[in-house]
Amino acid sequence: MLQPEVQYSVFKAVFRPFWMVSDKLGAFCFWGGIFGLVLTGVALLFSAAFDCTLHLSGGQAWCVEKPFAYMAYFFTKLLLITVFVRLWVEAVVMKDENDSTTFKQTFIGVLKTFLCFMLFMGSIFLPIIATYILFLRVPNPNFVVELAFFTFFALWFLAPFVLMRFYASIGERLEDARPTRLKEVWRKTSGFSFKLLLSTALIYMVVLTLYLSANSSARGMPHYAGLFVQNFILLLNAALVACFMLVQRQIFLSTK
Repeated sequence: MLQPEVQYSVFKAVFRPFWMVSDKLGAFCFWGGIFGLVLTGVALLFSAAFDCTLHLSGGQAWCVEKPFAYMAYFFTKLLLITVFVRLWVEAVVMKDENDSTTFKQTFIGVLKTFLCFMLFMGSIFLPIIATYILFLRVPNPNFVVELAFFTFFALWFLAPFVLMRFYASIGERLEDARPTRLKEVWRKTSGFSFKLLLSTALIYMVVLTLYLSANSSARGMPHYAGLFVQNFILLLNAALVACFMLVQRQIFLSTK
C-alpha cells in the first residue's frame, strides 16, 4: 500500500549523491587521495594490478596467479574501502568540529559498515553465482529434484530486488541511527518498487560507466598513475553508493 507521507523523487534520489560529494569535495579529495595511494600500494604489494585483471600485462613480474593472494588482496581492499566510507559518511552527515569519537565507537562503526558492504555485495553476487551453478549443473533425471534445484537457485535472482527495499535501513546503519524495524521499512517502501528500481538502475549505470572509463583511461597511463586513477574512481563510486543509501534513508526514514 502506497504511503502518502512519503514523496519519492527519482531525480533527487539519483542526483543528490553527486551534490553531497560536490558539497564535501575537499573532504572527498583528501580522504580519496590518501586511500587511493594506500590502495595502490596494497595492489602492488599483492601483485594485483589493474592491467593483470584486464590481461594487458603480458606476464610482467607484478602479476601473480595464486588464488590465495587475490583473496587476501580482495578482503584487504574491501576493509580499506570500508574505513574510507566510514570516514566519508562522518564527513558528510555525522560529525561537526566539536565531536570526538572513541576507538571503540570507530571500531564498531567500521564493523557495521563492513557488514553492510558484505550484505550489499552478496545481494549482487548471488545472481551471478546462481547463474554459474545453473550453467554447470548436470541435469537430474528426476523431475521433482530438478525442479526444486532450479527453483531454489532461481530465487537467488530476487536478492538484489529484495535488498533494494532496505537500502534506507542500510543508510540508518551507516549513520549510526537507531535502526527501524525491517517490517516497518518494508511497509514504508511499499508502492515505490518501480521508482526504487529505476533510481537504483540509473545510479549503478553511472557508477559502472565511471569505473569502466577509469579502466579505459588507465590503459594509456604509466603503470602507477593508472592504478591510482582506478582506485580513486573506485572510492568515488563507493562514496556515491553510500550517499545513495543515505538519501534513501532521508526519503523513507527521516521521520518515524
